[in-house]
Amino acid sequence: MARARARITLKLPEKQLREMIRRYGEDFLPEIPTAFEDASAQALARMIELAPFETGELESSASKEDRTSPRGRRSSAEFSFDTPYAGVVHELPEHSRGEGTKGKPGNEFGSAGPKYIERVLRGFKLAPIVGRVLNGFWRRAGKVG
Repeated sequence: MARARARITLKLPEKQLREMIRRYGEDFLPEIPTAFEDASAQALARMIELAPFETGELESSASKEDRTSPRGRRSSAEFSFDTPYAGVVHELPEHSRGEGTKGKPGNEFGSAGPKYIERVLRGFKLAPIVGRVLNGFWRRAGKVG
């Protein structure tokens, strides 16, 4: 088994997007990819915090690729840990409980160890992070009180 990969998608319903454009204008559309990239970067940081640790190679192999449609309606991020053993330590507890892993503090998704990608994706909420970034944009633009 090589690599551990996962994808997460945020989709704005067309009706909601039209309402946002009607209410705030189209100025916010370029902010959506930035907001999504910020949120996916936070998710990747949480995955790295949970990744098993022995040499640091697994942590340093972490990456993500963001994609956003032209109007920002759909954004996705693919997360990847690219070592020959990433999939094994993700799936099998007996391969991810060394002393270095036990010494990591973990985070709101639990202690460091197996399922380091899956646990974050199950609990991470992208929409509120994207919403806060957009709300900040609208406040700066004087469109929200």
